[in-house]
Amino acid sequence: EISCSLVGSEMCIRDSSLQCSDCGFVISHTYGEKKLSDLQMEKLLYRGKTDRIRGMKSKSGKKYSCVLTWDGEKVQFTDFS
Repeated sequence: EISCSLVGSEMCIRDSSLQCSDCGFVISHTYGEKKLSDLQMEKLLYRGKTDRIRGMKSKSGKKYSCVLTWDGEKVQFTDFS
């Protein structure tokens, strides 16, 4: 179970996102055509970044690895390889 990083309530799983059951906060769980695991989502929401995620795919189809960061407002792709 993943809790909302804003109010601590349970996050509900939707098709392509997680949504807080109380405050309505929504965050995608799919980036670079890759669905993040619960552990990756927890690290993103609570630590502010994931470990390196391999197997991401660009719009042109090229595979890459990166770290996702979360600043409380938006997710950014960093540390590409």
